[in-house]
Amino acid sequence: MARPETWSIIVDDVRFRLDRVQLYLEPSSYLVNHFLNAQGQSTRTEMIINGEPALWKLIQTHLRGYEILPLKDGAVPYLSKEATLASLNTIAISYGFANLQRKLQLEITTTRPKKYRLLVRPGNIPWDTSSIGFEISKEAFEALIVKVACSSLSTSIVKIQVEGYRQVVAWAEYDESTNEKMLTKTYVLFESL
Repeated sequence: MARPETWSIIVDDVRFRLDRVQLYLEPSSYLVNHFLNAQGQSTRTEMIINGEPALWKLIQTHLRGYEILPLKDGAVPYLSKEATLASLNTIAISYGFANLQRKLQLEITTTRPKKYRLLVRPGNIPWDTSSIGFEISKEAFEALIVKVACSSLSTSIVKIQVEGYRQVVAWAEYDESTNEKMLTKTYVLFESL
């Protein structure tokens, strides 16, 4: 019986073997184009990559048809889950692993912790649309939401666009110690998408 055709990816001296079925799990990938010609015939048997073997072990597991997501703790011992996901996503984009990239994008968007920003404008100074304010904690974000909801603060109709964030609420504070109501500060609160 003939030995099945296999190809090797060598990542920092660690060899990962793939067969034809595994290659075609990502049919439009660079690996297929590297190892096979348009007629599906083998043109090369090895590919040497300068990369992280632990990440490529996850790639190999994916190409074998197993689910690698959600990642287990310590999948890559010295990287956080977020860094591992981001690194896998970079590899998926670079090598055309469309199926893996789709799964990674879903995982990244569902596991990414929310971030919160507060933009403050003193007085009547024009808005600096290049400013994205400063990051605040979830607790501070929630406290500000309660403050606005439980007070007589004047909510503002200002709409500011910050990439990757949605505006939650805007409000204004006024100095009412004089006869004229003077705007002292405007605040805009954002939550990451």
